[in-house]
Amino acid sequence: MSYYPEMAVTGRHRFLTSKFFNKLFSLLPKSYVSKEDLDLVYYGKLNEYNATLVDISTIENVQKFLSESIYQLRTVQPDLTVFQKQPYIENFNQTKTAGRPDLVVEIWSDGNSKEQRAEKFSLYASSPVTEHWYIDQHDNEVKRFLGEKELPAIFLGEIATTNGGVTIDLTDLAI
Repeated sequence: MSYYPEMAVTGRHRFLTSKFFNKLFSLLPKSYVSKEDLDLVYYGKLNEYNATLVDISTIENVQKFLSESIYQLRTVQPDLTVFQKQPYIENFNQTKTAGRPDLVVEIWSDGNSKEQRAEKFSLYASSPVTEHWYIDQHDNEVKRFLGEKELPAIFLGEIATTNGGVTIDLTDLAI
């Protein structure tokens, strides 16, 4: 990637999201479900750090959950959400999704406060099966976690492999 100094910071954010996600989408097998800005439901409250992703294996009545409960839950929109092996369910309008994703990616901009970052980290870390990546728009480092466990960082400009075995060529995304 060529970085243009006159490019606005939000431009870098948009560039990363569109280029990164298009690349990731092209690499994922068709059996994966991956979406930008997916409304992912959760229990609890982010600002109280008691939020947890929904483990759908604990839902006794899926139809009732989809017709009633899912509408009562709060949502978060990760920049990218990927379900590979983990089950998920969507409400009838496909506007809300419950489950613990295999991969969540957040690209931080200057508008994300430390508290917002901590809240989202706490939510994604609530699932021991969810790998979550964080990319600061001013940096090439990708911080990675599996649940609460920190994984070795990777860098834009390299070829990366997720914990689930998906290889992603990030060589043209570095600044």
